[in-house]
Amino acid sequence: MTTDSSLLIDEPLSGVRRFTLNRPESLNALTFAMLDDLIVELEKLRFDLNVRAVVLTGAGRGFCAGHDRNDSIRDVEWLQSDFGEVQRSIAIVRRILRVVPALRSIPQVTVASVNGVAAALGISLVLGCDMAIASDSAFFANGFRNTGGGGAEAGLSYLLPRAVGLQHAAELLLSSRRTSATEAAAIGLVLRAVPDDELEGETLALCRDVMEMPPLAVAQTKDALWTSMQAAGFESALDYEMKGQILSFQTEDAKEKGVANSEKRSPTYRNR
Repeated sequence: MTTDSSLLIDEPLSGVRRFTLNRPESLNALTFAMLDDLIVELEKLRFDLNVRAVVLTGAGRGFCAGHDRNDSIRDVEWLQSDFGEVQRSIAIVRRILRVVPALRSIPQVTVASVNGVAAALGISLVLGCDMAIASDSAFFANGFRNTGGGGAEAGLSYLLPRAVGLQHAAELLLSSRRTSATEAAAIGLVLRAVPDDELEGETLALCRDVMEMPPLAVAQTKDALWTSMQAAGFESALDYEMKGQILSFQTEDAKEKGVANSEKRSPTYRNR
């Protein structure tokens, strides 16, 4: 299954929806059309309980080189023609910024399969996913700093220091030094770096492992993780986790997980 040729969609494993950014000639720099397509497809998954995990990757030798600043926006239907430059800029940026919250808010676990360069908005996509695995040839670079407009966009100033710590985040955002896949794994930007030819297998193995958990338990755990990152304090996090646990344990799927464990088989979930 596909949308247009710049965003490919398939299911490499039952229950896994994979989105492949497909502009390899530009290292998969995102156009507004690609962003809109990706967001629409992610929103469709919000109530699709047959999809348990989402993989985001890129075609060719790049994961995502950020937003394509050559992408024409003058004639897009959603941008009012009489906007002033400030209002136009705000509308454009807001349009771009929808993608990371979309990745975070869907109930499925999301995995970035980083197969090459991730720059600027590409790094935000990685951090917007719940987990990430990188190929050995991948690297991370903040190309946005070269525009003269600052070094942080799409939540990088919030997400990156929480993933790697303040000093690593400051270096990545403020300097021109590239971060290799091996270093990215060492500082917590990705889970691990693997040989290029093992990336797909490792990514799907991670999805398969997650799908051993009941669907609602996955959704509640994901929600608790992201909510606790911005909770008012430890007590708030405890309260949120408690509510998620109570909800999850009431499902038939949770009971099925216990039975499957005792019978030493894979569980069969029915979203009940």
